[in-house]
Amino acid sequence: MKIKKISAIILAGALLASAVGMNAFADSTGTKPTITVFGNEATPTEAGKTYDFSLRLANFPKNVAGMDIELTSDGAEFTGAENTTLKLKENDNYVISTNGKKIHIVELTDEITGNETIKLTATVKNAGNITVNVKGLAKDDKTLLTTDQYTLKGATVAVAPEQKDVPLAGGTLSASSTEKFIPYGYVKDSNGNYAAKDPNGGFADAKSGKYREFNKPAAGEVLTFGVSSATKTKENDALQFGSYAIKETDKTFGTMCIAGDWQKYVDYKTNKEGMSVSEIISYLSNKYDTVNANNEYDFVKITFDSQKYKIRIYKVAQTKVMWENDSDLQYALRVYGLNDGEDYAAVGYSKTNSEITFSSEFKADTYTAK
Repeated sequence: MKIKKISAIILAGALLASAVGMNAFADSTGTKPTITVFGNEATPTEAGKTYDFSLRLANFPKNVAGMDIELTSDGAEFTGAENTTLKLKENDNYVISTNGKKIHIVELTDEITGNETIKLTATVKNAGNITVNVKGLAKDDKTLLTTDQYTLKGATVAVAPEQKDVPLAGGTLSASSTEKFIPYGYVKDSNGNYAAKDPNGGFADAKSGKYREFNKPAAGEVLTFGVSSATKTKENDALQFGSYAIKETDKTFGTMCIAGDWQKYVDYKTNKEGMSVSEIISYLSNKYDTVNANNEYDFVKITFDSQKYKIRIYKVAQTKVMWENDSDLQYALRVYGLNDGEDYAAVGYSKTNSEITFSSEFKADTYTAK
């Protein structure tokens, strides 16, 4: 197997000169090579479903001529790896353990000219972590990098709450603890209407529907918990993003929505700058506030990747409620004017004066006209 051959070469600290030019990696850029795994904490995945984690290789040119790395996960099972530059092929330059908990990647990296992102497909099993272990990073045909000469960053595996059926017997339905909530708008009553929530957050007449139970956010914070599929309204198709907040004095709430080539933008910022989703959201928020400081525009547009793609940023203050009691609040952002094939992502926020705190999770959907 190729993987065994390359692994032996790298660990011996002597890459074949014929495979990697002797002078190609003679000079260092002075920047540490960094291997980062991006998790799914901003978009928890239901147990048993697939998620594409990202493995970013940064500052490799002139620093790393070959790599032998192993990723271990206690929350997901790897099923594949994909990268065009490295021409990844299972049982050739990467192998996956029998139980799927480890993926071992070995390859010469002289083809990498910038930052590179490897897609790691995995089946999410439970909450956990992904860690990176370097067996060998070769600088050139003679030298292996030491642990202080590179940086490793692991990731979180997050699991979405299980979807449950309302008991056939019907009757009352409440969250399992006061620290959790069941959103309004999923449970239906005996008349087929959305069941009303009582002041304690329960349902007195729950007869049908599917629901999830979420952890409540901290005081003064918000959790964006769901997005409807395109819903036909009297006006036109719409997407609805739901958020749940815990009230606090002087706190207001709202939702930031990003429309357009959202997923391409995430991939672009992740690969080019190593930004996580939460960092991207903060960056876009600051960009919106700077450009639209005087509230002159309905949205702020950003073009990227040599102006091939674009996104639009909106911020909408919360003015209506779907349900509330003295301490809790559920609200939603409904997006109209959908364009076929566009991505729509939204994240709730709380605000005190100019300080904004975003939901730890966001929701996204791609609209397809019917």
